[in-house]
Amino acid sequence: NGTSNPIRIFSSDQILSATNNFDPSGYISVQRFFAWHKGMIQDRCYLIKRFKEEYLLGDHESVVYNDIVISARVSNHNNF
Repeated sequence: NGTSNPIRIFSSDQILSATNNFDPSGYISVQRFFAWHKGMIQDRCYLIKRFKEEYLLGDHESVVYNDIVISARVSNHNNF
């Protein structure tokens, strides 16, 4: 239909404020390589995915980029 659903971009200060500096009390889910945090930005609730630093120190940069690309592609899908 030609419509787009742009990905919102937030500053690091906004994300740190929304997650209370990634305080563990805000965890929604903790996985092996990342954790989901809940946060409020501009009166809207967001889930923020943070990859663990030890994971990023390895050769996993392409996994992070791929995750962003897939999220962008499905963001306009009718089932999401």
